[in-house]
Amino acid sequence: MSAKRARSEWATPTDRVKWLLERRHGGSRSGMAKATGVSLTGLIKVVTGQQNPGRRLLETIVQNSDISPAWLFAGEGQPFKGAAMAVTEACVSEPPPAATGATGAANVPDLADLYSPTRYWLRLGRGELAVKASGNGVRAGDLMLMETDRGTFPSPERLHGMWGVARVRGRGESVLRLAEFEYVRESDEHDAFLQAETFAHHPQTVRRIVIDEFPDGTLEASKRAVLFEQSDAGSGERPKGRWAASILPQAVTPEEVVAVCVLLVRGFYSAA
Repeated sequence: MSAKRARSEWATPTDRVKWLLERRHGGSRSGMAKATGVSLTGLIKVVTGQQNPGRRLLETIVQNSDISPAWLFAGEGQPFKGAAMAVTEACVSEPPPAATGATGAANVPDLADLYSPTRYWLRLGRGELAVKASGNGVRAGDLMLMETDRGTFPSPERLHGMWGVARVRGRGESVLRLAEFEYVRESDEHDAFLQAETFAHHPQTVRRIVIDEFPDGTLEASKRAVLFEQSDAGSGERPKGRWAASILPQAVTPEEVVAVCVLLVRGFYSAA
């Protein structure tokens, strides 16, 4: 947020209370009163300009939230004491409570103008499939700011090239995975569709045709399907009868997109 914009929106304690009401509590006066413990009547008088916020009201907000007292009282610094949005290493469909976020939250950038109760930070660990795959532009330690409010999601065609979290088919159940979205239109005669590249390995089903030649010259052909799954061999040698699995994007519906990345912070701190 620019200094000029901050001065205009955060000029007085009243302005700062109004900013918190809109940005932190979605404009709900009763919601803010319940969350911070302040009097609803007193809050209404402040945001409607009937009176200035008293010291007791401001102290109550500070005591029951992660709002910086220096900012709320004097407009100094950023609104939040630390990373107000939860940090997690798991793909989720809604923000977890900040207290249950992954360790290292203190190292997350304080971006007050990007705060939303519907957002969380996804920290990419070394075990993330997209990190383990090469050439996709993400690495361990990167932070993705995930938006979970469906009302703000771009249209399917505008999701092309964006990262997010998708609900995809796993082994026997649906799972949430980090995905890079692609909007595919094969031709004017076919409907376009959205697909998610999750960098997960999928088994290959191969049709094998075996031809047996007998001593009398006759031939006999047999067909069978062979499933080749990903090899877990640590030596690099393929076990007999198994191939490395293919990596295939999965077609998803817009309803299966549960979060969209609105900001990528490159290697802000090292992942454990």
